[in-house]
Amino acid sequence: MYLRLLAVMLERRSVDVEAVLADAGMCRADLEDGEMPVTTSTLQRLVDSSLRRSGSPWLGLELGACAQAFNHGPVGYAAIASGSLRQALDVATRYMVLRAPVLALSMRRGASHTRLEVRETGELGTSRRFVLEAAIVMLDRLLQAISGRSMGAVTHELPWPEPAWSRNYGAYLAGKLKFGAPRLAIVFPNSLLDSSCLSADPRAFELARQDCETRLRKGAAERDLASLIRRQLWPCEGNYPSAEVTAERLGISLRSLYRSLSAAGCSYRGLLDEARCERACRLLRETDASVEGIAERLGYADASNFSRCFRRWCGQTPSTYRNARQSQADPARRRAPN
Repeated sequence: MYLRLLAVMLERRSVDVEAVLADAGMCRADLEDGEMPVTTSTLQRLVDSSLRRSGSPWLGLELGACAQAFNHGPVGYAAIASGSLRQALDVATRYMVLRAPVLALSMRRGASHTRLEVRETGELGTSRRFVLEAAIVMLDRLLQAISGRSMGAVTHELPWPEPAWSRNYGAYLAGKLKFGAPRLAIVFPNSLLDSSCLSADPRAFELARQDCETRLRKGAAERDLASLIRRQLWPCEGNYPSAEVTAERLGISLRSLYRSLSAAGCSYRGLLDEARCERACRLLRETDASVEGIAERLGYADASNFSRCFRRWCGQTPSTYRNARQSQADPARRRAPN
């Protein structure tokens, strides 16, 4: 849903969305498929292209402001029906994984203020600030909408240096801004969070909460399947099983495997690419094996095919990756044997 919202924003700016998708290795059909998993590397390429082609470094803020409560699915419905802003944040904290698996929330109440921290559950790379900016504006706007109150008493702690265009933050975020913080956080007065929501509805809240719980339990099983497959793929250097073989080993149908992985936000091809990418990076960092030798060890017919895949995963060639890591490494460090 959020990617489709991004596409609409880009089209309003007369940005060539097809070109942006192509840069990310996607097509329009992928975008329209709400069940299609998006890997971290694909997200990075999509964000990088969107920022470059739009010429707007604050595009993440704009995306956050465009999102409406219904864009957040059952999590949004539960937040709307919450009795208080604190209950709405409890909902967002528990069910964030249903809407944005790359992020997690934690909340700590003090004597006068409550601190909500937003952390990444994985490496977001160049898409990090975009994702975090979108998330914090979405939270800010959602709380404003359901409470009818200004967020002017809130403090936003942003974990990056103040950019030259920092005045744009004022158009999307109310309250104080603190740049250069150790992590992304929002600090609320307790009196604000304890205020009631305009659309509080206990019955609707309970129905939406039950829906979220059902999805959370189902998602946990699906994420466990992805973790199991990751553990099976990791030691398979160059002899990776097909999806059909993996499904047979797990005792499930191929269709069930695909459906479960999609619901967990990934795909078998994505997990296979992830395993190959991690192994390739380790071999490039820790051994003197040639690019051709690494390609062969990972099961590629030729080095050029491996290089194309590596560029898709990491945005650079294997040689460039190795040279960069060598220049950062301690010259006295002994390289591991092949």
